Amino acid sequence: MVQSNGDNRQSNHAAVSELPAGLGVEALKRTFISNLFCVQGRSLAAATRNDCYMALAYTVRDCLLERWIRTRDTYFERDVRMVCYLSAEFLTGPHLENNLINLGIYPEVRQAMEELGLDLEELINQEEEPGLGNGGLGRLAACFLDSMATFGIPAVGYGIRYEFGMFDQQIRHGWQVEVTDKWLRLGNPWEIARPEGAVVVKLGGHTEMRTNESGRERVHWVPSREVKGVPYDTPVLGYSTNTVNTLRLWMAEAIESFDFEAFNTGDYMGAVANKIVSENISKVLYPKDDKMQGKQLRLEQQYFFTSCSLQDIVRIHLRRGRPLDELHKKWAVQLNDTHPSIGIAELMRLLVDEHGVDWDTAWDVTRRLRAHGTSRGRGQPYHQRGGGAAHRTAEERGAARLLQPMAGEISERHQWCYTAALAGGQQPETLGTGDQPYRAGLDYRPRPVAPARSLRRRLRLPVRVATLPVGGQVSAGGLHSEPNMPYRRS
Repeated sequence: MVQSNGDNRQSNHAAVSELPAGLGVEALKRTFISNLFCVQGRSLAAATRNDCYMALAYTVRDCLLERWIRTRDTYFERDVRMVCYLSAEFLTGPHLENNLINLGIYPEVRQAMEELGLDLEELINQEEEPGLGNGGLGRLAACFLDSMATFGIPAVGYGIRYEFGMFDQQIRHGWQVEVTDKWLRLGNPWEIARPEGAVVVKLGGHTEMRTNESGRERVHWVPSREVKGVPYDTPVLGYSTNTVNTLRLWMAEAIESFDFEAFNTGDYMGAVANKIVSENISKVLYPKDDKMQGKQLRLEQQYFFTSCSLQDIVRIHLRRGRPLDELHKKWAVQLNDTHPSIGIAELMRLLVDEHGVDWDTAWDVTRRLRAHGTSRGRGQPYHQRGGGAAHRTAEERGAARLLQPMAGEISERHQWCYTAALAGGQQPETLGTGDQPYRAGLDYRPRPVAPARSLRRRLRLPVRVATLPVGGQVSAGGLHSEPNMPYRRS
């Protein structure tokens, strides 16, 4: 059973400290040999170090699967409220040693490997560092996931499955050089692909008015291209507990990865052009952004994983048979830094345009659903809060700004929702002339925003992304705030 309070965790800890059935030394040896033979296709005599690492990783993962499935079933049966942690980085570190410690089977596995003539330390060192994070931001996200699993808090982490990490460092002829971080080149035994859970993300194009089945005019987004987001799930085990939460990472794929007609006409590059452009989104952690193309790719990355995650949340919520105006009662979304900030506009778009929720209800749900961390100074206006890394990150770092035309490249509809959300969730008629289609949140036309000083509304000026999540949330830094908490207007 998944435990969620301190008293019950004591008995849970005791149960885990005793080795579960099937995790004894002999059972571990049998499972290891079976995985080596059936998964890697090797005998012990012919196996490479990586074969042995993969077999051991699958053996340990097998120990997690029952708890992982039981955890998810328990969450569903109890209809719990889930924490969703959206982060562009998750610096998890290698999984094997961490899971051995959390399962409490490190000595048994060491003995099993020694009896098979293998060195456990060598197998642990064989694992590649997952190229999913760069520094403190990613480590913070990973620690939050570990902590929530340890304390039995229902949670899921959402991010990007980068094909390549930021870079590897090597010394050549006395100089440091940066080379490709091919962390997936030998496979990743900890993840499970869920292609049936793929979602479609729209990019670019334009919006137009169309009449729906009920005779109402609604905004319809006609994208210039679409990308498929495929989820990969990794179990996150707490320390000495039965709770196993999920880290869900999205990989970008083309809707149609191969143009057979173009190939037959000799256009071999054109036949795979859509595949290349689509997969670039999840190719590299933090692509260089000194050029406009790099800035655009970073924005697409941020929008891609945020949209995938929100669509996944809405889909699961509807599958449970609950109305969308109760979304905030069963989900709590934490934004890690400014990267997922565009999710405020995306959630408004999903609720209003895709699911027909009225503007006021959508804004109320969005504000109650989201939190943005972290900054100091509880009870103070946002612009008066103390400095701290996250506060400086949100307000000062160049990556926290984008150009409104770039937001329009995601879609002109997001540019409109972005503007409305930056204005603090004002009724749409206060942002324009007050005509009925605009009032209903159905039309997109760039209009003057009142008061003018509340936004950088000239299209060539940067918008502070940090202002968006602070305006569209229930708390900052995980601290509950007043419903009308003032935020910085720039």
